[in-house]
Amino acid sequence: MSYCFFRLAGYFVTPGLFIVLLTTAPDHFAERPELIISEETTVFLGPVRDDGTINYVAAWNAKFSEGVTPENNAAAALFKLMRRPLENEAFDRRLAAMFGVDPAMDPRMVTPWSSDPGVKAQFDKAQRGPWQAGDLPRVAQWLRANQPGLDAVADAVALPAYWWPMMCGEGEREGLIGSLDPHLEEARFLARSLRIRGFNRISNRDLEGAVADFRTMQKLGRLIGTEPVVLYRLVDCSIHLMAQELAEHILVEPALTRADASRIYEATHAARPIDYFGEAIGFGDRLMALDFFVHIHAGIYTEWAPVLPLNRVAIRSSAFDINEALRFVSHWHLQMAEVVPETIAASSTAANALNERMENLPRWPAPAQDDAGHPRQFSQAVATRVWFGWITSPHAHTSLTFDIGHAERLRVAAALTLHRIDHGLYPQQLNALVPHYLEELPTDRYDGRPLTYKPSEDGKTYLLYSVGPDGEDDGGLDDLTDGDRVIGDPVPESE
Repeated sequence: MSYCFFRLAGYFVTPGLFIVLLTTAPDHFAERPELIISEETTVFLGPVRDDGTINYVAAWNAKFSEGVTPENNAAAALFKLMRRPLENEAFDRRLAAMFGVDPAMDPRMVTPWSSDPGVKAQFDKAQRGPWQAGDLPRVAQWLRANQPGLDAVADAVALPAYWWPMMCGEGEREGLIGSLDPHLEEARFLARSLRIRGFNRISNRDLEGAVADFRTMQKLGRLIGTEPVVLYRLVDCSIHLMAQELAEHILVEPALTRADASRIYEATHAARPIDYFGEAIGFGDRLMALDFFVHIHAGIYTEWAPVLPLNRVAIRSSAFDINEALRFVSHWHLQMAEVVPETIAASSTAANALNERMENLPRWPAPAQDDAGHPRQFSQAVATRVWFGWITSPHAHTSLTFDIGHAERLRVAAALTLHRIDHGLYPQQLNALVPHYLEELPTDRYDGRPLTYKPSEDGKTYLLYSVGPDGEDDGGLDDLTDGDRVIGDPVPESE
């Protein structure tokens, strides 16, 4: 997995430190413990390569492709509609073969935006809110040409199955860590393109079409997050946020019908479960860590920066027990998976506490571990040194808490819109939404207190917001950093 946020800097060592590592490691190069294939160590039990290691990529693909066909696979349809950023025809042909489709791109493929600075500025503006063709002519020209492609994306995400194969570059040994995932950024591009069309549809009073684009974006994000990997689910949350920003503009439109408002309201109930990232850390990212160590044990990945100081010394020592290392790494991933956030503050506190525990784990080289008579401690210390400097952080849970909080605010906003449609005005208090529109009012995910609601005196506009990352009520000021998180129109100062 080509993770862009791996933290490798701590492993670029000086020559002096490298000498220390060489001289302090136990000098035992006799028979090393053999890899034990079991649910406790490798999790997957097969397929097994000729060298006795698990082929995790094959096992992963077998698990997640079950019941998937070229006809029902949304990923295969999206592959045909996406750009090919790797510009590697051999890779594309292999990927198409895995999908079971022709490698040729669909002629309706959504084309990239212009890189010309002046034109790019138009596209940037088109992503921020409703726009009209006369104001952004180059964006309007692009949109006219790409309407069929965006419609095809909507058709693709409606398919019932999803599986995007894990696959490495040609000639490389298959490994989860080394799998290529160019589709993630392409999915974000499609989501941004759908949002541009949705904003244009708002200006053209095609609110039903704008709602359809919102729903397509939501489905696209959810599909990307189907396979339990933290990076995939972070992309899902980013697409989900784009969709919610589009929905916020739709909900304040006076001409919005009750049917379309209800579609947005219903979509907000499809929030990610509270253990969404816990599942990814405890399964997908844990398997990547195990696969990584199995590869090192087999002499693969030994030139990677985190491994270089150790590859010919500690990991090849008879004191290093690969099975103990696998159990240890597995244990800590499962510990991270159990950080279940209710508020962002609680999530950060729990993540910080777990990070502190991990930081205090013994790291090789340490005198107590430099003895072949203590293989368990030695193996754990080596595993800590190699892995925990660039491991998935338990802070990934915070992204989900933010996503859930935004979805809950959008649900309240949709309920407010339904109240306005039914009664002509927004209510003066949020309690008026319970129980007819909401079973209960959600709390602010940043501090656990009630959301702040400020309706105008005439009931025609409102502000709904949470206190944001700084935990302070800034009166509805959203500066996109530490300020409040706001939905709704500004309330006049006189009110």
